[in-house]
Amino acid sequence: MLKIKGQATWVSAALYTALGIATIAIILAVGMPILENLKDKNTVSQTKELMLEFDGVIRETFEGPGSQREFFIDVKKGDFVIDGRKGKDGLNWSMNTKAKLMEPGVVLDEGNLKFKFKKNGDEYIITLILDYKNIADLKIDGKDESKKLLGRYNALIRNDGEKGINIMFK
Repeated sequence: MLKIKGQATWVSAALYTALGIATIAIILAVGMPILENLKDKNTVSQTKELMLEFDGVIRETFEGPGSQREFFIDVKKGDFVIDGRKGKDGLNWSMNTKAKLMEPGVVLDEGNLKFKFKKNGDEYIITLILDYKNIADLKIDGKDESKKLLGRYNALIRNDGEKGINIMFK
């Protein structure tokens, strides 16, 4: 009789353990996509603030030749590009996400910043754009080129007069 009672205790323990593991698996299966969506939304929000601050610093240097400002850039995710090529002058950031952050095909303006959102298969692409084509001639370390950033950078933004706005990285 004691042997059967001991076996029942082990069977109960095994069933409770299996039930606990199944419950945790279900919670993770449901919770992880929600968590990823929240992380992507937070990344977009942080990048939006970064780009608006960067835009403010660039526009502050319009005050005259020789004007310069330091700026700290921290890009955690996505493709952040400073484009200083002729006719392309601007800042662009894009990221693939599974989160539907806004309606695809919509373009939103928030001050000087444009948001574009489009569907690409089962994912979405969000793009943030600051366009300086008819406003300023951007240079990267004195050259007409583009630079892709990921990580942390110290930048010096300087108005070089007729040569344009020079963005130099330390």
